[in-house]
Amino acid sequence: MTDKLVLTSKVIDADGILYEQVFDFNKKEAKFVGWNGRGLIEKEEISVGKLVYKPIVDEAVLKKAVLLPSEPIDFVDIETLIKEIRTHIHNYVDISERYQQIASWYILSTELIDKIGTTTYLRAIGDYGTGKSRFKRVLGGLCYKPIFISGAVTPAPIFRLIETWGGTLVFDEMDMKTLTDAANSHYKPDRHLDNGNRKTQCNQNHRTGHLVHRTLQ
Repeated sequence: MTDKLVLTSKVIDADGILYEQVFDFNKKEAKFVGWNGRGLIEKEEISVGKLVYKPIVDEAVLKKAVLLPSEPIDFVDIETLIKEIRTHIHNYVDISERYQQIASWYILSTELIDKIGTTTYLRAIGDYGTGKSRFKRVLGGLCYKPIFISGAVTPAPIFRLIETWGGTLVFDEMDMKTLTDAANSHYKPDRHLDNGNRKTQCNQNHRTGHLVHRTLQ
């Protein structure tokens, strides 16, 4: 029996080492990078039992709807990292110092989302031309595997992207009122966000029973 191929952006090998996907956009090359406590490990594929894991290179990556790091970079310590994040935000987004600090810690928290039961979200509200899109690009771009989504998108692709990438949703121009998808079922984006990071959620319209999926990752 041949090994089963699994496309993923994150995998834990038989030794318990966590590997994350990186993607060189110029070369269009993807690989896994892990840390074994002594140094970095780079692999193009990882075998665990009868499963062979390979990184994902799809339309979302190639069109930058999902952003991945190009390479791992070392940092001094958490305090220094927070200062670097805050400086970057300060240089490109006009928000208060207090919000810069909140946003910096929020961005760092997205790297640990698997350890968090529920999570919050950042939201920019303002008139046209006040910098909402820049807020999204700068802050969202620093989060863990940001997934950029238009506010007009329907629920199905949102859940598919979450299941595939498990990253940070970054909505642009989201209308918090009810949207209607192709199946004429009403979808309220704020209800989706209210679910937080609960690992299971049921879809009452699924004919075969409960469809279990992740909500926010």
